[in-house]
Formats: sequence, C-alpha cells, structure tokens
Amino acid sequence: MISIDVVLETLKSFENSKLEIEKVMHGSVVKWNQEKCEDRLRIHSYEMSKDDLVLDIGSYDGSWIDKFLAHHPGCTAVCYEPSTVFFEESKVTLAKYGSRVVINNFGLAKSEYSDTIDEGLGLAAKPGTGSSKIYLKEVVNELSKFEKIKLAKFNIEGGEYECIRELVQSGLIDRIENLQVQFHKVGSDEQTINEYRSIVELLDKTHKLDYLYPFIWENWSLR
Repeated sequence: MISIDVVLETLKSFENSKLEIEKVMHGSVVKWNQEKCEDRLRIHSYEMSKDDLVLDIGSYDGSWIDKFLAHHPGCTAVCYEPSTVFFEESKVTLAKYGSRVVINNFGLAKSEYSDTIDEGLGLAAKPGTGSSKIYLKEVVNELSKFEKIKLAKFNIEGGEYECIRELVQSGLIDRIENLQVQFHKVGSDEQTINEYRSIVELLDKTHKLDYLYPFIWENWSLR
C-alpha cells in the first residue's frame, strides 16, 4: 500500500519543479517496462473467483480483457467501447468467451451525450475529435446495475476524472473492490495536477493505493 501523503508530496514536487506531465508519463513508461509490470500488475495481481465481475471501461479492441479472461477462467466481463470500429474488432476477439462477455457500443461519462471521435488515433482517440459518431451514457445509471464489481478498469482519455467523481458522490464507488485506472492530461499541467489531487483525495476515503506509475497505471483497492 502507498500512503496518500506520499502521493501528495509527489504532486508537490511536480509543481515545484514545473515538471511537465509528458515527462512524468515518459518516466512512468520507462519504469513500467523495466519492471515488467503489464501482465504482472494489470492481470496476474488479482485474485478472481468464479462469477466475479470485471468492467472494462474503454475496452478498445478487447485485447486486454481477452488476456485477463484467459488468465482468470470463470469470471465475467462487461465492456464499454464507444468506437464502432473498435467495438466490431472486440466482438471478433472476444467471441470465444460467449456469454461470459457483454460488449456495449457506448462509452461512459458524467451525463448522456453524443460526440465524435477520431478512430485513426487508436488508443489515444477521445471524444471531440474526428468525425466518427459515438454515444456515451451516464456512468452512475449504468454502474448502478451491478451490486458488486471485483475490478473496474478505466482508460477513457480524460473522462476518468468526472466518472470517478460521480461514482464517489453517488456512493457507488463502495461497490468497486479494485479500480485500475490510467489518468490523463486534461488542459494545462497545472489543471491536470489539480484534477488528479482532487480525485486521489476522494478515493483515499474508501480505497487504498496499491501501486502507482503516475499517469500510466495505478490500482486502488477497497479498504
């Protein structure tokens, strides 16, 4: 477990040195790869039981949840991917799991709305770019369908801040045992640090931080 005080002190060091978020991300990527964290932390570190539920929010082409389900037979998954191109790719990738996986062709956000996306950006595609139409539903309404969520993975290009804030304010965050999230730059470096600080202070009330590779991946588990 990583103390929230350590995280906040790290944020202060970012501010005092005027360190750019992109440089922080680069350092995290280097360390992540050196320590061979991808499968070890994002897949193997979870103890999953039969019928445990995983939410893949921002499931892209289904490649991550494919590896996760292969390593954890018996658990089920619900995927959210607003891009029609990536949704169709994930349907092919995940067809072998049958009813163990539900794939939704919409994303999650604070409120329900339609937008566009640039699917040519791949994993970096986010609402407000390109010309491909996407649809997003209200995160609280969607996740209130589930009584217990073993793991919720968020990788939604900046939308994670508002989604997590809504889950905290609604009390639904208590239903999520593990929150695996990639935080992104939103606006200026200062705005990003302020947004991130506000979120980790909220999460610290219900969850503990298990690992941290700033602006790459981190996991929060229920206290």
